[in-house]
Amino acid sequence: GDEAYTPPASPDDNYRCFLVDAPSDTDTYVTGIEVDPDNDQVVHHVILYNPDTDADALAAEALDDADDGVGYTCFGGAEVNASPIALWAPGQGAMDLPEGTGLPITGGRKLVLQVHYNVANGTGPDQTSIKLRLEDTVDYPASFNKIANNDIELPPGESAIELDHDVSLDLANPVRVWGIAPHMHELGQSISVRAESGGDDICMVDVPDWDFHWQGMFFYEEPVTLSGDTTVTLTCVYDSTSRTDRKSTRLNSSHLVISYAVFCLK
Repeated sequence: GDEAYTPPASPDDNYRCFLVDAPSDTDTYVTGIEVDPDNDQVVHHVILYNPDTDADALAAEALDDADDGVGYTCFGGAEVNASPIALWAPGQGAMDLPEGTGLPITGGRKLVLQVHYNVANGTGPDQTSIKLRLEDTVDYPASFNKIANNDIELPPGESAIELDHDVSLDLANPVRVWGIAPHMHELGQSISVRAESGGDDICMVDVPDWDFHWQGMFFYEEPVTLSGDTTVTLTCVYDSTSRTDRKSTRLNSSHLVISYAVFCLK
């Protein structure tokens, strides 16, 4: 937008959504993404959403109108039914989707840009922007899908706490997984994702030395196909030696989301 936003000095975490003009008057596909975090001292992560319907886009406009200042408060999501089409976190640069794939966006419909601000080290104005590369058609329309362990309580004062989280999927039709975006926060030490599918045990990603300040989307040289009864296992190891009580180690989806992005053939 044309106006900068300054997150309040308290609380430390602030989620704000901004309306973005439709990048095209016709239906199209996003094939490349570049986020420019204007004030990288306060920008924690960025998600661009495509409202599911025109009514959802109007609902986002109503939320914007009802909230003082630029944008509106939007903890955890866009506050309307919407699908993510761009993700950015510290350490990630410009992202090209695999050749032939693209994320659909609806012509003439405004988008919603969610920015998560963290002001623990001070606040200041921000005017984050995003660039999209668009194509009229793609061979493989795709979507982001998230699997997350959203409610975790860790014992304090331990250096290596391992948690497994299994998710069962019944995939009536095979899907191609083009890439994966593991995500943890600062207590994270390592993360891996495995899938048991079609009799195969597949390593989807393995990050043995997690760094919150260096993360992003990782694409495979060749897509991985999952089909039928599939179990996805997230294995995460945490270090809670910096924490002294359970209250500070009980992490919900606002503080720790372990997710992977799946590009599914329609």
